[in-house]
Amino acid sequence: MHDVQNEIRAVDKLCEMGSHQNIVSVLQHGRLNNSASYFFDMELCDFNLETYAQTLWPQTTWEAMLKPDDKSIVDLNMRIKQIWKVMKEIACGVLFIHLQGEVHRDLKPGNSSSTD
Repeated sequence: MHDVQNEIRAVDKLCEMGSHQNIVSVLQHGRLNNSASYFFDMELCDFNLETYAQTLWPQTTWEAMLKPDDKSIVDLNMRIKQIWKVMKEIACGVLFIHLQGEVHRDLKPGNSSSTD
């Protein structure tokens, strides 16, 4: 229960500070029907980083790296630029969270937004 309360406190704090373009917004949260259960109603995010990364870096990319030609090198460079862009966006979102005095302890490609 203590972890949930910390999560609620962190979400409240981030909501008070305003939204950030690289963080999924919490629309509402609270107790479910005045019970001990909590809920988060969050902005829809129709993909996660894990799925997106697989589109940027499929297995065939590794094969092309072993036998590069001009087309595969250009394709590889474009993929790397996109990966750096995504990493920068993640870092900016995490920086915003840290500047609010919070730490994201469960950052991984397959999860949604969670601050604690």
